[in-house]
Amino acid sequence: MAKYRNESLGVVNVGGQFAAPKKTLEVDEKAPGLARLVKRGILAKVDGAPQASEGGDDEREALAAQYEERFGEKPHHAMKADTIRQKLDEAGDTKPAE
Repeated sequence: MAKYRNESLGVVNVGGQFAAPKKTLEVDEKAPGLARLVKRGILAKVDGAPQASEGGDDEREALAAQYEERFGEKPHHAMKADTIRQKLDEAGDTKPAE
């Protein structure tokens, strides 16, 4: 049994188990279709170490708070931390129009 993370935007069924987007599941290495899902990038093997996308949630939340303070509105829910950082850098020290 090994852990795999669903990297797609949809629910995945592998080995009779369902995985919601960005969730992990333990599945038998010989499960039908597993190799194909890994090859296509839908599932990624989790080695126990935090993934790059995990842990970024705290950073994104901090940047979102700065964004909201600067622009007076929350960033779009799909905006990634790098994009928020870029928008904040572009704005520089300017204040939002009131």
